[in-house]
Amino acid sequence: MYPELIHSRIFRLLLKIIFDAVAILIAVIVSYSIHYNTFIINYNNTPQLSTTIIFLIISTIIFGTIFGLYRQLWHYTSLNEVMLVIAVAIINTVILLSLTLTKNLIVPIGIIINCTIFSMFLLIGIRAARRVQFRSFDRFLSSNAYVQKITTIVIGAGNAANRLLQGADGRKFNNWEIVGLLDDSPTKQGGTLRGFKILGPTTALEKYVRLYTVELIIIAMPSAKPEIISNILRFSEINNVNIKFLPNVNDQLFSKNGNEISAGRISIADLKDAEEIRKSFLPDLIFNKNPYSVLITGGAGYIGSHLTRMYLEEGFAVTILDNFTYGSKGIDDIKNHKNLNVINGDIANIRDVTSAVKGVNNVVALAAIVGDPACSLDAEETLNLNYESTKLLVEACDFYGIERLIFASSCSVYGDSGDRILNELSPVNPLSLYSRTRVFSEDYLFNNCRNVIPVILRLATVFGYSQRLRYDLVINTLTAHGLINGKITITGGSQWRPFIHCIDAARAFYLASTIEKNVVGKQIFNVGSDNLNFTINQIADIIAEVIGDVVIEKNDHLIDKRNYRVSFNKIKEIFNYNPKYDIKNGVIELIRNMQLDKNLQDISNPIFSNVEYLKSIS
Repeated sequence: MYPELIHSRIFRLLLKIIFDAVAILIAVIVSYSIHYNTFIINYNNTPQLSTTIIFLIISTIIFGTIFGLYRQLWHYTSLNEVMLVIAVAIINTVILLSLTLTKNLIVPIGIIINCTIFSMFLLIGIRAARRVQFRSFDRFLSSNAYVQKITTIVIGAGNAANRLLQGADGRKFNNWEIVGLLDDSPTKQGGTLRGFKILGPTTALEKYVRLYTVELIIIAMPSAKPEIISNILRFSEINNVNIKFLPNVNDQLFSKNGNEISAGRISIADLKDAEEIRKSFLPDLIFNKNPYSVLITGGAGYIGSHLTRMYLEEGFAVTILDNFTYGSKGIDDIKNHKNLNVINGDIANIRDVTSAVKGVNNVVALAAIVGDPACSLDAEETLNLNYESTKLLVEACDFYGIERLIFASSCSVYGDSGDRILNELSPVNPLSLYSRTRVFSEDYLFNNCRNVIPVILRLATVFGYSQRLRYDLVINTLTAHGLINGKITITGGSQWRPFIHCIDAARAFYLASTIEKNVVGKQIFNVGSDNLNFTINQIADIIAEVIGDVVIEKNDHLIDKRNYRVSFNKIKEIFNYNPKYDIKNGVIELIRNMQLDKNLQDISNPIFSNVEYLKSIS
């Protein structure tokens, strides 16, 4: 309680009033003592003295409050406060003279004049002393003797870093406490540069930031790849670590005049006074939005069909933007729902996107070419749909005043992490085109969302049954193999993956759009459960156990190098998020819904269009 009391506004106000009351008390006593030429007050004058003190204290507080004398912090005292003190003292004098002349309170004229002079002197003096004390203390703390060392780590161990450290040796930067350097060159790691140890590669940044409680990151690596710089920038922003660049790196990121490059952004709100806009339907559509309205791109898809139902069950007005490449089966039973608006369109088409965005409050971006196999078929189309369309969506959301944009990313951005357990602050290491488009899109959202608030959900590997079923996912594919062929073939098998059921994944998006925006805005959340980190071998064993009479064939030749275990503590704590489905229950549900004689012959995904495909990759 004590620190809160000391810093409370009420306490500061009471403290000022007490100081002013003491000043008035001293001024009256001194005035009476001078008038009667003694510091021992005559008993006969005590009632008059007490009355004068009480009156002047009350009058000073009342008029001081009216004039705003107590609003300003005393260490910022200016001429304005001095004039207010003089005004209050003059008012007190006028009132005392009036009471004396009307014989309601007889105070000698000499005492009144002395009270005016001494009270002004003391009231102004207290404030001036506080200002001097504050400024002197501030200069004292900012002197070199009291500079607090900033724990610093340097990125790069080349010529740029050498010049930087040479300056540090010359005490140009004596407030830096450099704990070491990071460099991706194996020949430099473990060595030293000007006495500072080269601790390891840039991917170890998180480890050393936590180990040494680093407050400042200095990038002295002009030749660094853009993705490395981008990762460090994002890490520093999320982890509240300051960052500095050497000039030649800075020139790459900032304009020549030293200002950050930032294109001006406008929104539809800037046009609301235009006559043409006022006469259109846009004001009602955009400026009187239903707060319980949402657009889901890919709303008829694997996760989207579950999410659409969740929103409708909660009374939301839902708009779906989907090109139905994989058919409409995911929403066939709800497409006539009164609160559902279905737009058959493309996320890469500006007309379709703007038409869908107008009038909704939140946007959930699910539409994309998902997974490594699908993305590898057409690299150009993947870049167009997975990255360029993100830029288009951000622009539309910013312009039309969308409150929140929840973006579907993937834990595959972590790539190969070895034995480490990764969280949202860990460096990313995308190994495939799909995961790189997720990283590019994440960076674009954080760097370019101006009006809309971005929330990024990195999904674990999804599994489970959906009315728009996918067979290009590990668990779903292995389950189908086991049912069709009685055999599961595993390559590698020791790779770790986190998993999440498609219904639980949909619930994470719903929560991200309904939890207080200040809690989740501009943040990344891994979506999954610590209990659902498994190796591919463990997954195969679970599926074989559920199906029964299944042969597991293992091929040690590792094709997919992704290997990552992920922590989901953040979403558990902030969302109170606990997935309901485990692997075994998800597989049982899959088997129950896979009607082999019908559904597998009619897989809507053209990439995996029939049972023969599943047989061919067994």
